[in-house]
Amino acid sequence: MTNGLKSLFDTFIREKQFLANLSPRTLASYKEIFARYEKYSDASDLPTQETLDQFIIGMREAGLSVTTVNISLRSFNSFLSWLTEHNKIPALRLKKLKEEKRVMKTLSDKQLSALYNWKPQTRAEHRLYTLLCLLIDTGVRINEALTLKNQNVDFDNLLVTVMGKGGKERIIPISAELRKIMYRYSTKYKYSRFPTEVFFSTSTGTQLGYHNTYRDLKRVLNACGISHEDFDGYFHSLRRKFAKSYVKNGGNLFYLQKVLGHSNIATTKLYVEAETEDLQATHLKTSLLSRLR
Repeated sequence: MTNGLKSLFDTFIREKQFLANLSPRTLASYKEIFARYEKYSDASDLPTQETLDQFIIGMREAGLSVTTVNISLRSFNSFLSWLTEHNKIPALRLKKLKEEKRVMKTLSDKQLSALYNWKPQTRAEHRLYTLLCLLIDTGVRINEALTLKNQNVDFDNLLVTVMGKGGKERIIPISAELRKIMYRYSTKYKYSRFPTEVFFSTSTGTQLGYHNTYRDLKRVLNACGISHEDFDGYFHSLRRKFAKSYVKNGGNLFYLQKVLGHSNIATTKLYVEAETEDLQATHLKTSLLSRLR
């Protein structure tokens, strides 16, 4: 393979890093998708409609899910747009595949209560418990919670400031109960041998890692008797649960959009689709036939 396309991609990454100031996580995602394009399509020359079709077919033949394919297409479209802007190719766009729409399952109120009433013992468990309570109370993304800075926790005014996607800061209110939990953790259980600006830090002052936190969450769910078959996703399930509860208890959809950090309210609406149990309960209250008895 000639290095022409790879060289262009490297330039694209440098511009996104230094000019657009994209996060390392986003840049890593672009690199992963480009490697996937090299694997499943002819990357010896500039993309054409034929090589793009080959890209999609290759991913599907390899058994990648429609969701994974669509994530790949959305990411690669950014590179295609950049190539068009730099007059390397005519306008090309990968179209999303049709996905089967289904309601994502979240933790039940009973399961969430079991998680909230879990009794941490060690410092690490108190850190995880505080992190989970933050996710439950605010609906922030797991990466936003892990990167939370000490200076951005305002105990006096019940506010936290998180760094969202695209480097956008977002101020989010917290409850008095969460303030109590976070304050107790920060004064009694938070420990680091070195100065640290991260609220959820390791003992050496570094930022808590996602994979270790994910591993610990699975242990807690198991200890609480919660099966992963009962819900979709792990940390993101808590975000969806927050969104559904927010609207169910009278929260404004536009306010929810701001709290969740969505640029498009259509994305927010996907989080609050009614669950079967809610529909059943509402139908029992509103059934016309029941009132005619």
